[in-house]
Amino acid sequence: MAAAIAADTSTTSTPAGAAPARDNAQAAVAPSARTLAGHDARSVGRLFIHKPHQDFSCTAVTVEGGRNKNLAATAAHCLSDSNGAVVSALYVPAYVDGNRPFDSFPLRSWVAALGYDPQNPSNHDAAFMTLGPNCCGQNAGDVSIMNLVDFNDGPYQRVTVVGYGNSQGDMSKQYACSDAGGYPDPDNSTRIAVNCRLGGGASGGPFFVQSQPGHWDKVIGVIRGHTGTASREVGPLYGSHEEAAWHQAISDS
Repeated sequence: MAAAIAADTSTTSTPAGAAPARDNAQAAVAPSARTLAGHDARSVGRLFIHKPHQDFSCTAVTVEGGRNKNLAATAAHCLSDSNGAVVSALYVPAYVDGNRPFDSFPLRSWVAALGYDPQNPSNHDAAFMTLGPNCCGQNAGDVSIMNLVDFNDGPYQRVTVVGYGNSQGDMSKQYACSDAGGYPDPDNSTRIAVNCRLGGGASGGPFFVQSQPGHWDKVIGVIRGHTGTASREVGPLYGSHEEAAWHQAISDS
């Protein structure tokens, strides 16, 4: 886990697979990113991915739909890109400073959104995962809330984005930009953008909106990466392509 590097990419350059950012890497601090407060931290976790030649790190979030409360969402490029496809992965909810308060949940199967291309992961960069139980026989939903999912929301709304990014100097904690204004990504109108810098490792982190006042628990997309200027995080808005993948993941659960 300590050797995992960020699997994020810049959305304005050819995806290179991984940024050389480790847990103790130093990076410019983004004032808008801060430690997460006011949200159930158990529903977001760090995702450790083993690919053929490297270990990577992303973010994932538990979502509703799995028959055994074992569904999670992340970015598709975390699981398959030019570095190859995932060999194995562990989801660690509420990971902090190397601690796994609810143990870890192994990846069992996953489905990418229709239209996702691992060699050119600019469109529909979203995936849903089925997780196996932890060491105690619990499913992810037994230790966490299963967040709502919405496939028809637009970009113009208040969002909270969460991720294990390295903008604060490490990837060992959850960071967030809270209650920020979403808007269409200038480079791709099917994506949502927010002025925030979470950094490498945040890919797969959720764009949350409130299902009711005070409850940031509805996922409308996940972080794909940041722009070349590193001033905003962007990701696919969940639509029909992502909904089809979600239904397939439910069938696999």
